[in-house]
Amino acid sequence: MLVPSEELPNGRSAVRAALGDGAAIRAAVAFVTRTGVAELAELLSGFQDVTVEITARAQDVTEPEALLALRELGADVSIVIGRHASAFHPKLWLVGHAEETIVIAGSGNLTGGGLLTNDEQFEVIRLPTGDPLIAAHHDRLDHLTRHALALDVIEGSAIWREWLEVRKRQQRIRAQLISAERNLSQRDPVPDRAAHKAHLIDDLQQIYDDTVAADLPRADGARYYPTRLLVAINAARDGEREPVKVVSDTIRRHTDGLDILLQAGRVDLTLEWLVADDTKPYHDLFNARSQQLARERVDAFRRAGHTLPAAGSLARLAADAVSHEEIREHLARLLDGRPAGYALPPLHRAEATLVALEPEHAVVRRGSGTDARIPVRLIRLRLNALASGQELLVSELAESNNDRFNSALGPLLTALPGVTWDSESQRLRSG
Repeated sequence: MLVPSEELPNGRSAVRAALGDGAAIRAAVAFVTRTGVAELAELLSGFQDVTVEITARAQDVTEPEALLALRELGADVSIVIGRHASAFHPKLWLVGHAEETIVIAGSGNLTGGGLLTNDEQFEVIRLPTGDPLIAAHHDRLDHLTRHALALDVIEGSAIWREWLEVRKRQQRIRAQLISAERNLSQRDPVPDRAAHKAHLIDDLQQIYDDTVAADLPRADGARYYPTRLLVAINAARDGEREPVKVVSDTIRRHTDGLDILLQAGRVDLTLEWLVADDTKPYHDLFNARSQQLARERVDAFRRAGHTLPAAGSLARLAADAVSHEEIREHLARLLDGRPAGYALPPLHRAEATLVALEPEHAVVRRGSGTDARIPVRLIRLRLNALASGQELLVSELAESNNDRFNSALGPLLTALPGVTWDSESQRLRSG
């Protein structure tokens, strides 16, 4: 007979059909709960002289209280506990009568769900007394329960107490998990701001690059370079510092650099101008205090008689300036359909090949076979310098004196629209 079926819709009905006065039950199940014991107690209540032996697993779903309640019903209870418990997972019932033995084998445990509400399956086999398969089924059950110990022996032992303590910890953790899930269900989703923070880092890098290009004097006559800002930008790019905090911590102090920019009237090179720009996608990441301080600092430029850029824009982002994405798109077109890379125009007869495009770098392989990873921001900086009328020596392209880097960046620039190489002056120029 099969479970579920019209005659036997669930495990409870299968056990009920197998019972009778004088029945001898032997069962091995993985889990026992109080709901399962309550169902079994109701089934047994209508019969006389029924003996019950049940072996269960003292782990996971099994409730210690259910095992004790099962013993109170008069059952001989054994448990598999400790290192063998996790492997104990049978669901086998042998119900013996004088004239036959009924075998119930399936998927359901001695729980309310296993007997009634879950989608479980069982096979019910009736074997007449004397059938050799009866002994085989008992041998199988003996083998499955070979590591079991009587509950009377285990109760109160050190491993029993340890199991009870583990269950207490599990219940606390489950309660915390339920609370966390309840809190989660009440929260509105917050979008991932990683892209906006990456945008902020790029804007900070652009401020640094433009400040260097502005060639502003310090009070002592030396050139002003915001080196501390560059260190902080690199730390933010490497994930070592939070970019929003980099800006907030910087504008909290009135620095000498701010005085230099105020003297030059370059509010567009201040971090305060970046914070005050409410068109930026990361504007709301700055707290109210930072925004107020930024507006006050920006207003100092107005009071000093400097003209501010139009609201919602920065002077350094001129409409005709080439963008980071435009550079990437052009380089991607050069590589499209060229798995071996794009051969760049030679400068000084030095060969170079564009071989890959990364999110922030172009990878150029020199004739020597070595690769140079050129920042797209540096390409943009040099293109904008050329567009403003400057002429650049190849040796001036890198941010430090690095001839091998220049020998990759120079050919890459000449592969971009509007850049030409004058072999007589040895300079790059626009047009």
